[in-house]
Amino acid sequence: MKRIVIIEAESIVRKHLSNLLKTEGYEVLGMFSASHEAINLMKFEKPDLVISSTRTKDRFDTIEMMLGSDLGRDVPVLFITGVIDSSIINRYQLTKPVAILSKPIDEYLLKKTLNDLLQPVVSFNLFTNCFR
Repeated sequence: MKRIVIIEAESIVRKHLSNLLKTEGYEVLGMFSASHEAINLMKFEKPDLVISSTRTKDRFDTIEMMLGSDLGRDVPVLFITGVIDSSIINRYQLTKPVAILSKPIDEYLLKKTLNDLLQPVVSFNLFTNCFR
């Protein structure tokens, strides 16, 4: 089971994301309103993905957090944001995120993105049985 950490200032958004992730079969390793709390957990537990808002309750910029921490380089990050403009996108790109989604969160797009990022690709040969 893939493990995900949520960093989001708004409790209602954290709960919504958590419920959605659990319904989709993911384990929510932790939900945090402050980025420093998430960093403390990730020192001991390595998630498969971090879903993070741009700003958290501790007013810490999560982009800066990811740039200033080894954890940000070791764990894939999906950013969710209510502000999308070229300067913000350029800052996000510094952290090499696996995806950036805008708020309000489109559940279909989030599910598809998570599936693309976290599910193994199964390949098979369609022609195997055709020539036997």
